[in-house]
Amino acid sequence: MNIDEIDNIKIVSFGTTMRNQTPSSTPAPHSSSASATLHANVPTQV
Repeated sequence: MNIDEIDNIKIVSFGTTMRNQTPSSTPAPHSSSASATLHANVPTQV
């Protein structure tokens, strides 16, 4: 498993958690801004 695959798994799992907590404001899972936010938040959240 390479770095990109690991990052994608983190983004998907964190994105799912975020959607469950804030259903009224769901970011597009593939938007660049959402990905940047998830990349920034994953290390501190996990």
